[in-house]
Amino acid sequence: MLRKELKKPGRPRLAILGVLLFVIGIPLLILPPIGLPVLSFGLFLYLKYKPVYEELYYSRLKELLVTSSKLHAKLILTENAIGLGSLNFTEAGLTSNIECFIWITDQSIYNKIVEDINTLKKYATKRGYRL
Repeated sequence: MLRKELKKPGRPRLAILGVLLFVIGIPLLILPPIGLPVLSFGLFLYLKYKPVYEELYYSRLKELLVTSSKLHAKLILTENAIGLGSLNFTEAGLTSNIECFIWITDQSIYNKIVEDINTLKKYATKRGYRL
């Protein structure tokens, strides 16, 4: 699930003014003493006052990947089911540890999880994480 959250509030009116000054500054570049300052000030206003949103799902993934030594969950993906849980496939994990595990066979949930896995793999690969 992707959720965007405001990371840095902005001032939309000043950001819009920045865009307008930037656009006006482009043709004014033929007038050196005026064009460059107008263009620069417009860019400054836009960058300084536009709101910044953060994609929480993916930023959390980065944190999990970096601190993966604490992440204990496992996932088994088959052609028609997904297994999720903490079960270790060791003798202790299979015989004496208290573990949890569930098989998901509902097709709509399966499709959504596979889609999310593929999205996370693309994100991690783009940022240099090895899966």
